[in-house]
Amino acid sequence: MFFIECQDFGPVRKLVAWNSSGVRLEVLPDNGAALNAFYIPTRDGRYLNVIDGCVLESDLEETSSAYKGVFLFPFPNRLQDGKWNWEGKVYSFPVNEPDRNNSLHGLLHNRKFDVVEISATSEMALIHLTCSSSLPDSAFPFHYQIDVEFIVTDNEGLAVKTQVTNLGTSIMPFGFGWHPYFSSGSKLDDLIVSFPDVVALEVDQRMIPTGNKMPYHVFDSPQHFGKTVLDTGFKLNPCDVYRIQILDPAQKLKFSIWQEVGVDGYRYVQIYTHPDRKSLAIEPMTCIANALQTLQDGIQFLEPGSSHRIDWGISFR
Repeated sequence: MFFIECQDFGPVRKLVAWNSSGVRLEVLPDNGAALNAFYIPTRDGRYLNVIDGCVLESDLEETSSAYKGVFLFPFPNRLQDGKWNWEGKVYSFPVNEPDRNNSLHGLLHNRKFDVVEISATSEMALIHLTCSSSLPDSAFPFHYQIDVEFIVTDNEGLAVKTQVTNLGTSIMPFGFGWHPYFSSGSKLDDLIVSFPDVVALEVDQRMIPTGNKMPYHVFDSPQHFGKTVLDTGFKLNPCDVYRIQILDPAQKLKFSIWQEVGVDGYRYVQIYTHPDRKSLAIEPMTCIANALQTLQDGIQFLEPGSSHRIDWGISFR
């Protein structure tokens, strides 16, 4: 049987779903709908948290600056100079990466999401969150609604279902993504990782894509992560569902991060090694960095009244 409760966590709420076997999910609805923790089974019967989130209330400030676990909209990654043009008018996002004069991760990474529904049964737990624009933002002049469902089961793991709805009267361009950090408790160097069938996106000194793509075969088959350092966007070759697999032999832990790709899904992923080499950001993205400025490379154009929904998740079977 699953259970769900709301706990106070400093200035924010923490929604916790768990069952008697040891599966546990934590979500921070007031902090960009952040995925804060997910405990999954090891092969020797223990349960380990594979998400690097907030353990202490004091971690919230650090998590906010690192964007740990949060939802990214209307663009993930970077926007050069924070500027983009739509129908002849230039709009500006705050520059929150001043060293490179870029805007990072859009508008909602620190926004409060409302709780629509929480439910628990013998087989699953559901947390449904929503966030909508009450007035057009000066950087993004559209009316929209975001719905996120976290669904956890004892057999399949976690599915994160994200839906964007255009509440306005004109076409809305957008991209989105997620920013979870994964950690097993071991150093990244000791993990065995695979992410085949990708091409790397070349970037300039400001981390803006140049348009060049490079073959990348390092992890076509499972390999020790070793001393690899990445802050790299990858385009995924066409498929229905893509999986990145992680094995920690010391912890007897194996899991995969999956994302729906298809024609209009998470066609890209950004992989970033945290400097402490204890966690790895694996970020499903519908578009590449700076796509809102170019209006290409995965940007969606949503008709009024229409919705766009895609899923990603974590599997431990």
